[in-house]
Amino acid sequence: MTHTVRANDGKLLLRVRPAPEVQMEPTYADAFRVNASTVSTASFIEFTRDAAGKVVGFEVSTGRFRRLRFLRSL
Repeated sequence: MTHTVRANDGKLLLRVRPAPEVQMEPTYADAFRVNASTVSTASFIEFTRDAAGKVVGFEVSTGRFRRLRFLRSL
């Protein structure tokens, strides 16, 4: 499964192919709420960082599961 996260006009957008992009709403540092049926209703996404502070992935939590980890790939 491929997730694409990008910034546009100061907003963070998430795309889970083949669905359209959805806006991520900030909740606290490195964490965002996503309301989209393609991701899962009321999902929370928290970015994870390495020791140097670089984003290395994110974790997704919903009502059905918590902290499902996705790793960054280039």
